[in-house]
Amino acid sequence: MVDTPDVVIERAESRLGERQYDLFYNNCEHFATWCKTGRNESAQLANFGLRLDQLNLPEFRRLAERSSQTQSPAQAMILFHKAIGDIAAAYQTTLTGQQTAQHEIETWQKVAQRALEKDREDLARAALHRKVAAQKRVDGLTRQLGDLVDLELSLQRSRDAAERRPL
Repeated sequence: MVDTPDVVIERAESRLGERQYDLFYNNCEHFATWCKTGRNESAQLANFGLRLDQLNLPEFRRLAERSSQTQSPAQAMILFHKAIGDIAAAYQTTLTGQQTAQHEIETWQKVAQRALEKDREDLARAALHRKVAAQKRVDGLTRQLGDLVDLELSLQRSRDAAERRPL
């Protein structure tokens, strides 16, 4: 349930100037959802399979920090390239799903038009409902594609920063 606009604005204003971004606990979607509902949730993380209740994030972060401190530059580059490859594979799979859903939108639009030509408003309505569902899938997949691009850029920035650090 979304709270009243006054409550939403009050919540948002209460965090003006905050600089405590955290991908897992305090990202922009967490903030927007919290402002609207009072719940600190990220559906995008859940959609990517990152269920925080199933992860031991403090331990995960400790391992990541320890491994980044003890890895040789060659090992770090291998992991970086593997991560980039995994992102590319996820991007391609998501892109294929998005294109399929986009094709479904066009198909359901044609079905609705043909149904109307035959005075079958019931079939046209059903086709348009399916078109809307396909559009929602396209929108969600488009957001995921953007998130994957952002993730890749973030990895590349981290790599670039690490390469500039003195040994």
